[in-house]
Amino acid sequence: MYGQEKKKSSPICPRTGKILKSPVKNRWARWLFPVTGLIATIWFLIRVIPKPSRAEYPCQRVAFPLASSFIAYIVGIFATAFAFRKARQRLSQSRYVLAAVCILVSIASAWFTISINSRKAKAYSFTPPDPPNSPMGVAKGIHPGRVVWVHDPNATNWNGSDYYYWDDAHTNQAVVDSMMSTALHWLTGEPNDEAAWDALFRYFNQTHGRGNVGYQSGEKIVIKPNHVEQRMHPDLDNNVDVAPQVELSLLKQLVYKAGVDQNCITLCDPTRFIADKTYDKCNDVFPDVVYAETKFYNLGNYPGHCRASHGRSL
Repeated sequence: MYGQEKKKSSPICPRTGKILKSPVKNRWARWLFPVTGLIATIWFLIRVIPKPSRAEYPCQRVAFPLASSFIAYIVGIFATAFAFRKARQRLSQSRYVLAAVCILVSIASAWFTISINSRKAKAYSFTPPDPPNSPMGVAKGIHPGRVVWVHDPNATNWNGSDYYYWDDAHTNQAVVDSMMSTALHWLTGEPNDEAAWDALFRYFNQTHGRGNVGYQSGEKIVIKPNHVEQRMHPDLDNNVDVAPQVELSLLKQLVYKAGVDQNCITLCDPTRFIADKTYDKCNDVFPDVVYAETKFYNLGNYPGHCRASHGRSL
């Protein structure tokens, strides 16, 4: 009896009389667009509302078409249902003209909603407006347009799998310090670190209407490292990120060579945590530096609260 009921409820081919199987494997595909659109909408809003300029980021330019299509899809569905409901109400009231208008609106909304899924994406070739090796914009800096890159294979001996590349056992602090010094010399053209920092500060002050003066005691300096992967304090992974040795080297340069007081320096990334691997290394040497981090993620026991003398609160 159970088998007969099951057979009756299954679709039957009118030609062969065989029971047709439902395409169970592809049922998930119908949810692909709504789920993807919802995720893209949430991601776009979270990133762009706090900082509208992020709408120009490549990832947001990809998310926006999905998000806008999803919103249009939802609006179309509700508009179609609303207009159809109003049409039924007007028919029951014998208000045929209004009913016809509502039916037309319902059909138009349904057509628009269906057409969203039927549109094909198009890719166009892009020809840059500027010829090769012709930088756009106006070059700036002590030596306008100069960019330096320092490479020293002795900075690390990490083999790609042995624990973490940012461990002191795999990244040589002394070599990193030497590379930071070399970068300053090449960037400014000065023979030593002190002269390099003085040249940088003088250039900054001159271009900001403060005259030909170097760093003045008490002036504040903010360092914004790119802590892309630091989203919690115990950040134990090998994701590409700023090595703690590089940040410590920069702090050593500012304090020991440029003559900046520790308490006048703030190290922070407004959208990321300062992971233990960075905080512990830098705070052990410079405990009076202000270490600030975000409360954006607010993950469990890591809400970006104060954990040391000058804290991590932002």
